[in-house]
Amino acid sequence: MINCPSGTYRPSNTIGSARDDVTDCQTCSEHYYCPEGSSARIQCTNGQVCPSGSSLPKLCEAGNECAVSTSPFSVSNSLCPVGYYCPQGATTKIACAGFSATLCPQGSKFEGGQSTTCAAGFYLSGSVCKYCDLGYVCLAGGEISNPTDGTQGYICPKGHYCDARISVLEIDCPAGTYNPSTKGTSTDSCLPCPSNYYMPSAGQPY
Repeated sequence: MINCPSGTYRPSNTIGSARDDVTDCQTCSEHYYCPEGSSARIQCTNGQVCPSGSSLPKLCEAGNECAVSTSPFSVSNSLCPVGYYCPQGATTKIACAGFSATLCPQGSKFEGGQSTTCAAGFYLSGSVCKYCDLGYVCLAGGEISNPTDGTQGYICPKGHYCDARISVLEIDCPAGTYNPSTKGTSTDSCLPCPSNYYMPSAGQPY
């Protein structure tokens, strides 16, 4: 009797009457896998995926959540939702800390977001989204912590301070203060209006 090839199986109740070929081999159905010569399907387990015709299980791809359900038996394979991340082989999503929706968009593979692009206020460092340096503004998709090219971001302008943990864009110095320098990092960069002058508007450079 010829063994059924990988990804198929020959039900045990047909082995006695099996022909000397593979015409009675059945394709392994979704959520199961069948090594060569199988007489029964083998169920995938948590953290694995088994498309139809699988010879071996595969680990759930990073950014997806793969969990077993019963009645009927199945293995889910869905994108990790916003606010969570799913490493390779994940059986359940893991909550992100802090700015969850920003740090972990849908399909995140690890805490810090996706490995291909970062939201405004962050830059891509290796495969992790990190906050922009103080004194700079990082635009979406940037890969530099202190950008100056105007495409990935720019230096914090005069009259403002920049802290991505508070705002993804520059923040006006309050009325009654001014900042004559670039790269402001906090309200400490905003100087009080000198004697004999007044500044009724926010965001003044002088």
